Amino acid sequence: MAVATPESVRGDFGDVTIESQGSKGRFFRDRGGFFVETDGGVARYRNGDAQGALEEVRRTLEPEPEHPGLLEWFAQLGMLTNVA
Repeated sequence: MAVATPESVRGDFGDVTIESQGSKGRFFRDRGGFFVETDGGVARYRNGDAQGALEEVRRTLEPEPEHPGLLEWFAQLGMLTNVA
């Protein structure tokens, strides 16, 4: 894992909203940090309530070679701006 920096984060955190399986997530930057905000789908899964969640991304995965399919999955969700 690496510390989340503009160089290590490969996703688009330019106030991007994605929808998957009935839940929405917003990826954005604030005060130099990277954040993910959900509409409640993730919170329902975690603890049964319908409240949304706001999480700061502090670390990034290094997908290769441990997780070779991870980049493709993020690309399908529209979260990657460039896949090398």
